[in-house]
Amino acid sequence: MLLVAGTIGKPFGEALDRVHDQLPHPRTVVTWDEVAVANTVISLLYSRRVIGPMYFETTTLQVAVLGRCAAVSVGVATVGVIAVGVLALGRLITSQFLP
Repeated sequence: MLLVAGTIGKPFGEALDRVHDQLPHPRTVVTWDEVAVANTVISLLYSRRVIGPMYFETTTLQVAVLGRCAAVSVGVATVGVIAVGVLALGRLITSQFLP
């Protein structure tokens, strides 16, 4: 709905609503493909930064490790993702067998 100062009559307000509905709106929904691409990029960067030096380089540099706060955050996020996946799968299975 367009915000206009003052009172707008009903016919004019409905016309404004129709015009507003025809205007292009920015897309705010993230698709699963975009999530997959972001996950792939993050995984590749992680592999290059952390896993790569451990396997492919013979250096005495110390490998970066997570601090306690970051490790706990990653653990909580992992449990959350697994829980959401299990709940979604349960809902999918249940919806196929119930009317």
